Amino acid sequence: GAEPLFIFDPDDHSNAPDPVEHPTVIANWSLIPVYLRDLFVQSFGPGLAHPLLRVRESVWRAALARLLDGVATCTWCGKENFSDDGAVGECWSCGREMERPLRIMLDGRVLVLGTTTRLCRHHVARDYDYATVLGEVVKHAERDIWGLRNVSHETWRVTVPGRGDLELVHGQTLALVPGTVLNIGLVTARLED
Repeated sequence: GAEPLFIFDPDDHSNAPDPVEHPTVIANWSLIPVYLRDLFVQSFGPGLAHPLLRVRESVWRAALARLLDGVATCTWCGKENFSDDGAVGECWSCGREMERPLRIMLDGRVLVLGTTTRLCRHHVARDYDYATVLGEVVKHAERDIWGLRNVSHETWRVTVPGRGDLELVHGQTLALVPGTVLNIGLVTARLED
């Protein structure tokens, strides 16, 4: 088109989606965390006419990594939901209020923990390497207890509230206890609820 206009332009609603014709578009937009919506508005609002105002690839990559790390699973229906660094509301699928998930805080960044979460090299090196898995969330074989298993070849130094310091070697699992501090390489991480 000769005069493109983003459908969610905050200043010009002349191309806004029609609630009757486009309910899915409107619903999906509301599911995206604000920090990512802001990037779309910047890129397809001012950035359409002024290329220097477009969002850089590195900013998109960081935002999409943050989005991936913030996926939370609804405990009621099992559907995945986007969170804002662990802050959740109603599940998009069942409409029930979601419980705040347990999270690992890694030098100011957040990894939401769920049944399929993997702690990857990216989380400690910030290199977008999601293929190299360092740890994975696992369930105890006999009890309803979840833990983080060290699948790396490095020993993690861990401080567990009420238990003191210990080392977690390859193959060992640590119960997910809020307040636990993990030293993985040069990164200090903390489990928070």
